[in-house]
Amino acid sequence: MNVVAKDSDLPYRKAGKELIKMHGDFEHDNFVLKEDDYLHYHADFKLIENYVKSLIGTQTVLFIGYSLNDPDVKQIFSWVKEILGEDFQRAYLINAADEFNENVNEYFRHLGVNLIYSSELLEKKDESISCKLNATLDYLLKDDRDELDTTDQIYEDLKPFAGLNYTYGKYIHQAITGRAHSNLYINNGIIQFSKKHTRNDEKEFINGIAGATRGEEVSSKIKTIYKALYQSVMEGIIAEDDKKALKIYPFPNVELSDYEKAIFEFDIKKLETIKEENASSLTESNPERHMQQAAICCFLHDYISAFNCLDTAARVYYKKNQFSWYFIAQWNKIRVGNIITQCESWNTEETELKRIAKEVKSIDIEKTLLSIPDLGNRNNSFLKDIVDLRFSTRLFFNSYRTSKEIDKESKTTYMVHTSEPAYDKLRQMLFDYYMYCGNNYLFVDRCQENMDIFNLYARTMFASLAAPDIKREEGEPFTSKNYHLEMLEAQDVYYFIRYVESTALLGLIDEYNIGEIKVSEDCRNYIHKVVAAFPDLGETAVEERWIISYYSRLLVILSKILLDHEIVIRVLQSIEKINDTNTLWNLRKETATFFQNIYKQKAYDDDEVYNEINRLTTRILDLFCDESSMLMNMWGPIVSLLKCCNASGKPYSNREVFSDVLNVNKVFAVEISPACSDEIREVLKNYFTSEKGKEEIDSSSYLYGLLVLYEIIEPDERIETKAIDSIREQRKNEISGFFSYPGDNNLRLFANLLLAEKIINREEFIKAINETNHEYIKWLCDPYNYDYENFRLEWLGEVRDLLIKELAEDKSVSTKIKKVYFKEYYTSTVDQKITDKVMRYFFNEGYYLEEGQLDSEEDSQ
Repeated sequence: MNVVAKDSDLPYRKAGKELIKMHGDFEHDNFVLKEDDYLHYHADFKLIENYVKSLIGTQTVLFIGYSLNDPDVKQIFSWVKEILGEDFQRAYLINAADEFNENVNEYFRHLGVNLIYSSELLEKKDESISCKLNATLDYLLKDDRDELDTTDQIYEDLKPFAGLNYTYGKYIHQAITGRAHSNLYINNGIIQFSKKHTRNDEKEFINGIAGATRGEEVSSKIKTIYKALYQSVMEGIIAEDDKKALKIYPFPNVELSDYEKAIFEFDIKKLETIKEENASSLTESNPERHMQQAAICCFLHDYISAFNCLDTAARVYYKKNQFSWYFIAQWNKIRVGNIITQCESWNTEETELKRIAKEVKSIDIEKTLLSIPDLGNRNNSFLKDIVDLRFSTRLFFNSYRTSKEIDKESKTTYMVHTSEPAYDKLRQMLFDYYMYCGNNYLFVDRCQENMDIFNLYARTMFASLAAPDIKREEGEPFTSKNYHLEMLEAQDVYYFIRYVESTALLGLIDEYNIGEIKVSEDCRNYIHKVVAAFPDLGETAVEERWIISYYSRLLVILSKILLDHEIVIRVLQSIEKINDTNTLWNLRKETATFFQNIYKQKAYDDDEVYNEINRLTTRILDLFCDESSMLMNMWGPIVSLLKCCNASGKPYSNREVFSDVLNVNKVFAVEISPACSDEIREVLKNYFTSEKGKEEIDSSSYLYGLLVLYEIIEPDERIETKAIDSIREQRKNEISGFFSYPGDNNLRLFANLLLAEKIINREEFIKAINETNHEYIKWLCDPYNYDYENFRLEWLGEVRDLLIKELAEDKSVSTKIKKVYFKEYYTSTVDQKITDKVMRYFFNEGYYLEEGQLDSEEDSQ
């Protein structure tokens, strides 16, 4: 060893091990012994002091052989405190003599030193101090995992999770199957072994865990491993029974707490109650209660309270040496604190915001991680995964790979499928991830990595739902089929409502052309609970947009499932109670799709449902009579409700409310009139035959066109001529394209009048249209003589099916549209809805064009 006993030895050090005699030695006659020697230490050992301080600041320091009362150690501890401050990492002292004492432990921690008690690490209690010291060093220095037996290796990997509430499956697989030369494996959540190759130490592990499931007395390490295993996605272990037969020994199920059940069912009232009850029982003796309260507060968007609970929890966990929980609390404080400080809408005093911002800035999570002692799991790799959400990122890529498997299974036929379907595998992966985050209070909801995972999940599941059944044709020697998702489960609906925006759900439904979504019986019962649990939206504060957001996603799901009486009534009543026009306006797309599902399933035939629909129609029209600018955007939900009334045989007929709508917005009133009763149409006729009504018709060609189209008034050549002149005038400002300027609505309306044969001067109107650059309008006005070189398939999505059917019956037009379809199909992606229309109307008697109907050999190919 290189010996450093005086300052002059330092410049001559060589590489290798060093022995620093920082208090001198007798050989150099500089031994520090008396109190006076300690007082003059700085002057006599200036270089050594600075060198030792640099080691304390940059290395992990372990004090061995010191009594807690040694005067020597006090001086060094003062340096530790000076250098490390509040950091509790890199200095440790082995105490082989005493049992754990919390007061002593806290005293030395305040000095900056962690005490390692041999009695806490070793099972043997009756050895001498020197033996215990040596055994503790052996324990700390043992780093060759291959030298450990199976139980020790798995124990090292899983011991931190026994102190948490849930063990992520990734870490269990790593511990069980990731060992060198492992003969253990996991299949469908069951730990199994190769009977032929299993070693004795592996058998001991298996028998030990099986014994734990039976309630037998087992070693402390097996107890720790067993706790980590049963609070996970693992279902059990296979071991031999007394007769040497293989038997499954199941693990107990992980039960959801009351607050977790309330979150799962979106029972906000119950969560508010639990939050209030918890508030009166928060004590520093129970830091996990603070963590639970923080989780509830986060879900309820009470982030200030959540931050304060986390602050208390972190402080208590630190005192209790529960470093995993301390780290999680600190990590959560950063996430919650950033939400508070980055959102301008919080009703929080500026001093409070500054305090929180300062606290968040002071947390160095990387430094905190380095400061935590080795808790196991390969030197705290599970905590490292949390720092940068590596476990979330890894799950995203695994989910992506699994989504490819799901897609392949949906397109491949199998005679025998030996493994579980890939969509079930993905479900299990997401469940494991969700439980790990939720039970261990990892607040990841607003993290982009978390959002990406659930958006990918939604896309994958909707794609699988939309996949058609593929079966071998009759007469084939073997039967086979493809595998794709057939129905949603409760957890799917929960993920969609909590993590996927309603616009994204609507987009996926549209993209994959989803019709009715089947749900399992458990899922249907779950949906009933969610619908019943949602708070009264009429009492929801406007700023609580998150509740409205969850509700909008629920409505999207309800717009595609088979409805029952109870759900329809509850939802209609909850929408009727909304008294804020902004809330209703924000829900316009989602409510419209839900009302359309009521119409599609003819739920309006029920008298109670009809009465609710009628009341709700009046309520919405009445609310928006004072909001003319918003009324037009409510067209979708209002017309969907009116269609339900009309289809029931009792069309909407509230003249008083309709008159109010007419006074506020004439165009809107006319547009909804076809779905109303004859009494409503009579109100319109009376108004627009009055002098005031005639003036309004004369000043608006669009209003005139609507009234003529809906046969409220007769065509008028003078007003029609003005409209045609305005089309020619607008040609100056138009931009070539598909609906590119405000006059487009007029063009579309008058094109429909032409098709309905309600244009008086037909030739003059067509001439004006042909002077524009609007190819769609040109085609719409004269589809039989149109130049189909400029035709675009998307136009078929803009017209009524009746017109498409007429065009399909014309052989010349049908051939031209088929040709355009084939060209576009092989050069780009055709929207599925357009494909469905083309196949339905143009290929209903065969998929092939007749010989000679294509221009070239290339087209034929």
